[in-house]
Amino acid sequence: MRGLSNIDLPVVVRNLETNMNRFTIYGMRDVDVEITFVTEEELREAVRSGREFYISALERGITIYSEV
Repeated sequence: MRGLSNIDLPVVVRNLETNMNRFTIYGMRDVDVEITFVTEEELREAVRSGREFYISALERGITIYSEV
């Protein structure tokens, strides 16, 4: 990790490709961008299980694009 700050970017998809890299980190200047791909069902289960990363993203995050 390069910087002290990071951006967490959960990306919710309908289906994951079998060979898709689900977790990726990119360095942008002094900020690390962590991209996590998750299906809609995995997101629901993560929230039911109390996983703070996803709960926080839903409560305080900003939707960049949505077809809903």
